Parts: sequence; structure tokens; C-alpha cells
Amino acid sequence: MNMQRTNIISVIGVIKRGIAAAVLCLSLLFAISVVPMTAVAHGGLEHVMGVVQKISPTSVTVSTTDGKSTEVLLDQKTTYAKSGHAVQGSDIKVGDRVVIHAAKSGDKLVARTVQAGTAK
Repeated sequence: MNMQRTNIISVIGVIKRGIAAAVLCLSLLFAISVVPMTAVAHGGLEHVMGVVQKISPTSVTVSTTDGKSTEVLLDQKTTYAKSGHAVQGSDIKVGDRVVIHAAKSGDKLVARTVQAGTAK
């Protein structure tokens, strides 16, 4: 009888550990899924990744991979690259895939670098 009780207690312990592991995994998956595509980059800058929806001399609007639209301001300090080569801001076009490193200025983002790849 003690052997059966020991086995039952052992099985219950395994089940509890399995449930705890499953809850931890689900919690991590949930946390990852709600993180927006604006992420902290190196040097305190933020990454904005997606496709250019609209661009003007003063701002770029990006449709991020999570389906949101993010406006990033452009200024004289903003540098631009396309396919690994330095370009002018006017070379960035609607439909280009971009990674923008931006600094927070109040509740706005100001681009430090705009790196474009090939158009979507």
C-alpha cells in the first residue's frame, strides 16, 4: 500500500511540474506576441521595421510587420542607405522595406538612420 501511495505522489509531482512548464511556455509565447515591432535598438534608439506607406521631406510613415502604422520624423541629422549604399532621402520610396533607428523626442520618434532594402 505504501508503494502505491509513493507512486501516486510521484505521478502527481510530475503532473504539477508539467503544468508549471506549460504555463511558463504559454506565458512566454503571449509576451512575445504582444511586443510591438517598435523595439529598443542599440544606444537607446528604437527600431521601426516595415514598409514605407508615405514619405515626405519631414517624415516617413511605416506599416510595421504587426500591421500598425508608425510615423517617424526626419531631420538634418537623418542618414539614409539603400541596399547597403549611402543615398539621399529622396531615394527612399513608397513600398521600400525599411529599418529605422530612431530617437524618442517627447512622444515622437526622430530618425537617425533609415536603411532601405528592396521594394515589397
